[in-house]
Amino acid sequence: DRPKWKQGIENLHAEMVKRGLDKRVGIIGPDANAQKDYWWLDLNVLQLAGKTAMYDLHEYAKKEDVESGHLEKVFSLKRDFANRYDPKGRSKPFVMGEIGLVSGTQKDGRTVQPKGGRDSQPYIYDFEYGVWMADYNAQVARAGMDGTCAWAVDDAMHIQKNPNSSWPKLDNVELKKWGFWNSLAEEIGHPDDAAIRPWFYTWAVMSRAYPAGCRMLEIPACLPRGLRPLAARWDHDGKKHLSLIHI
Repeated sequence: DRPKWKQGIENLHAEMVKRGLDKRVGIIGPDANAQKDYWWLDLNVLQLAGKTAMYDLHEYAKKEDVESGHLEKVFSLKRDFANRYDPKGRSKPFVMGEIGLVSGTQKDGRTVQPKGGRDSQPYIYDFEYGVWMADYNAQVARAGMDGTCAWAVDDAMHIQKNPNSSWPKLDNVELKKWGFWNSLAEEIGHPDDAAIRPWFYTWAVMSRAYPAGCRMLEIPACLPRGLRPLAARWDHDGKKHLSLIHI
């Protein structure tokens, strides 16, 4: 309910101002979680710019939207809208607060073994997921946004809530399997599931190559189809560095 949510943000901001907290804490939003709802971001910019310190969205994307470069186009439009119509838009961070690829298990009830519940990502064990998530990350950066948060670090973070799952009875537990690894691997009787999965490595490389504070470099879009370059420059210990990745 957008009007109720807007009123809630206004009430929260007013109370923060009243207590003097607005000088120390900012509000981030709207965290709309599907492209069909990204108009919430537009209304945030137009109606709540003075009360929003940082913008964010999140999206579980189709792999086709990643491979085609569609995500970069969508995010570029939203970044440009904030820059144009929020007087302070260019100085406000804009992030993807949660990203991943949409999973078929959420629709058809398939499970991801071992011990995966209905809400799990079957591709986490595959090389391709590392490519898709790195590409996703690159498109967010190329669109002019400031960062991404990947879902998720560890399978053990979330237990599937359904009648077939129990906690703390681990022999009958179902996990939301989305992570870089599973730190409950031994406890559920599958110690091999603690192994680091392929997509961790591409994510780790990008995190090191594009650290906080780096300056992204614009690369022309007239490139061979399917090639996604990402470039940045940054300073460390008095030295200048250049990072360049092609996906």
